[in-house]
Amino acid sequence: MTEFEKLIYNKHLAETRSNQGKPFKLRQNFDKVDESTKLYLTKLANFFNKHKNININKFFKAPFAIYKDKPHLGLDFYLSMKAVKLYREYINSINRQSPDSDDAKKSFKLSMEFVIKFCKEKKIKFSDYVDYREENSMNSFFEHLKHGKITLLFLFMYPSFESNLNRLMLRLDNTFSAIPSMISLK
Repeated sequence: MTEFEKLIYNKHLAETRSNQGKPFKLRQNFDKVDESTKLYLTKLANFFNKHKNININKFFKAPFAIYKDKPHLGLDFYLSMKAVKLYREYINSINRQSPDSDDAKKSFKLSMEFVIKFCKEKKIKFSDYVDYREENSMNSFFEHLKHGKITLLFLFMYPSFESNLNRLMLRLDNTFSAIPSMISLK
């Protein structure tokens, strides 16, 4: 087993046990892990490597946050489209929660940490984050928001956020209003 697969196993274990109110100890010895579990871990590792935008902790937490009955979910569940759908619902629910909630405050802090790291990597000022974009693409914050790296609440901290959002909406509106005239030209 790779170190990444071991990490995935322990993150799943920690999230499952803690959400059921049970104690847990991270597994150190993986010699006696059955073959089906190893297969699931390999598939999950491939999934997370392919979709680097997915936050592993939030991915495993999502079903417990959405379902209130605290189900027991094996590793095989996380290979389903249902798990991906729950992850997306969870990310959206984070963006819709009250700004005064503990989760919102924690998410705000994680957003700030992510943006600081991003700004250092791209060598840009923190204040320029919402205006930053790669060549021929949308502002980077749209992608970060979509993938749950930052929250909507965090973006409102930037004075230019609303103008960037309005500019995009205007561009989309112009694009969609031009479609009927393009069709009639044919």
